[in-house]
Amino acid sequence: MNLEFINTIIAGAALLISGFILIRDYLLPAKVKMFFGDSFQILHTDRNKLQINFNFTNNRNRLSVINKLNAVLESSNGNRYNYVWNVFYKLEGYSAKPDQLPTSISVLAKSSVFQGIEFICDDRFTWIEGKYKFNITGWSNRGVSQSSNLSTQVIFSLNKEDADKLNDTSLQSSASITLMRPIKIIN
Repeated sequence: MNLEFINTIIAGAALLISGFILIRDYLLPAKVKMFFGDSFQILHTDRNKLQINFNFTNNRNRLSVINKLNAVLESSNGNRYNYVWNVFYKLEGYSAKPDQLPTSISVLAKSSVFQGIEFICDDRFTWIEGKYKFNITGWSNRGVSQSSNLSTQVIFSLNKEDADKLNDTSLQSSASITLMRPIKIIN
């Protein structure tokens, strides 16, 4: 009689676990996570641009599509600047080459995608020494009229020399990338 009871408990536990896996992997919608990659550049051009590498992971058995990414840069003096994705890029040697205009990012089931994304801001502002927060939000498997369901934050600091070089107007005459500054990432 004890053996039947133990077998019943084991069978019940196996049924619960398999039901949980079935629901998690096949019935729930895809769930993408966004991780900051190994590269973050501030581009010194005629407009304010930031380039970041991301790794998007999807641990469920459904395709996920990232429809849009936006970002807000918060400076150490409290100012906020809105950024939108501009282009996708690929790193070639020590430079970033534009790859394609952003339309969407597809992340297959149980896989990940490594993507370089350039964000651009139409606001002109002066870089100052201090700590900055770059908050990225995204929309995965939903329209932009709905609330965002992806987010991450990059915190970095600029010293006075970095800020002065980014504000140097003599380097801004070219429409191409004229300066790529490595910066200190805090998080």
